Amino acid sequence: MAHQSFLEVAKGLRASRDMDALVSAWREQTATLAADHGYAVDQASSDFAALCRALNDTAVVTHKEALLLLDGEDVPIPPVPAAPVQSTKAKPKGRTFQAIILELINKPHGGYSETTKERVRGGLRFLIEAVGDLRPEELTRAKVTEFLDLLAQRPSKLPKEDFWLKLPQLASRYADRPEVPRLTQKTREAYVIALNA
Repeated sequence: MAHQSFLEVAKGLRASRDMDALVSAWREQTATLAADHGYAVDQASSDFAALCRALNDTAVVTHKEALLLLDGEDVPIPPVPAAPVQSTKAKPKGRTFQAIILELINKPHGGYSETTKERVRGGLRFLIEAVGDLRPEELTRAKVTEFLDLLAQRPSKLPKEDFWLKLPQLASRYADRPEVPRLTQKTREAYVIALNA
């Protein structure tokens, strides 16, 4: 009977105290279990060995109970574990890229010209329209690429009714109008250079 055979093997591994044999027997199942739950594990670590041992101990209990059930005995069903408690406390967001930049350019002795400040404010406006008011660590390469792509689609001149539309809306509205002139590369670079500075 399979349950009896598996039980004997698992009990033998536990009794032998040979961790190398136990890890070797459970390596594949343990690695698969970890991967299925999104964990990358170091198979040479003591934690991996502990997980192998826990799986072996669980196999002992499981096969014992399976044999009892096959003999017609009642086996108590363990209660379903409670779901982990999720913290409802919001983590502080920290300062956004915009807040940091505005503080820098508005310092009385920051040394930024009014032209630079204006370019920075314009670049910030377009950046926030494109990807939102993010913290510096949230400004990933993908977000910057999204911003640059949308900025490249912005018409250079807008009618009054479109002036307050944001970059994504403008990109959508003017998508089928290739004849409409867009911001020049020089203008786009001026915004990016100002933000980089």
